[in-house]
Amino acid sequence: MAARSRRRLRQRGAITRTGRVRTTEGPRYNGSSCGETIKAGQNCEAHGRPDTGYIYWRWRPRGCALPPFDPAEFLSAVRGRHVAFVGDSLARNQCESLVCLLTSAFPAQLVRGAGGGDGDGDGDELRKFRRWAFPSHNATVSVFWSPFLVNGTERPKSPAAAAGGLDHNRIYFDQPDERWAAEVPGFDVVVLSAGQWYLNSAMFYDRGAVIGCHRCPERNRTETGFFGVFRLAVRNALCEVITRIAATSSSSSSSSSPARPGWLW
Repeated sequence: MAARSRRRLRQRGAITRTGRVRTTEGPRYNGSSCGETIKAGQNCEAHGRPDTGYIYWRWRPRGCALPPFDPAEFLSAVRGRHVAFVGDSLARNQCESLVCLLTSAFPAQLVRGAGGGDGDGDGDELRKFRRWAFPSHNATVSVFWSPFLVNGTERPKSPAAAAGGLDHNRIYFDQPDERWAAEVPGFDVVVLSAGQWYLNSAMFYDRGAVIGCHRCPERNRTETGFFGVFRLAVRNALCEVITRIAATSSSSSSSSSPARPGWLW
């Protein structure tokens, strides 16, 4: 049994052992061809990057002949369904990349979050909660900003604002983040992608009591490791999905957002 399972995994490809390979085909979209889905601040060429060789790479699991992404096939698979991305800025990037791939072949309507600004960072509230409709397939793709997956209070980004008040995040594991959880009954596929915000200074709460902290902002508190609290957040978020989602929904997946290549988060 174990041997057959290993053979099947080898036949499918080693999806956990991946790399990037050179390709002669350019990307389906760039910073200027995807309308307002991508912020102008994310357009490398417009901001003076002179080379283009970095765009001729593609991701490939080891041992797999992974076909190129097919917008028609994807939209056919989610026809009449709602795909939701929930998490931090990398979840948002994943969603925006998917939308750009899909709109390279099919038109979409931005039905929520229109009029968002173009500021860099995570401060643009309209860009944090956006929804696109694909009339050709009656499909919907949404993104929900929820860097902790559960309810939390984010510390101010401005040092001046932090000096005058909260200088750390507060995360409440027994409370759902209703900004996305309230809409779960309308989801068919949910992608939870978060984790990096748990590396910032934070106090952790459960049922009104402090259960730990990271980079503890208060004295006489016990330092808490990443994996235990992140596991608790994912478990509670998945419980909300299971409790609220419709019986006909298709799937739910969870992962920790990967760090950007070459960056220390």
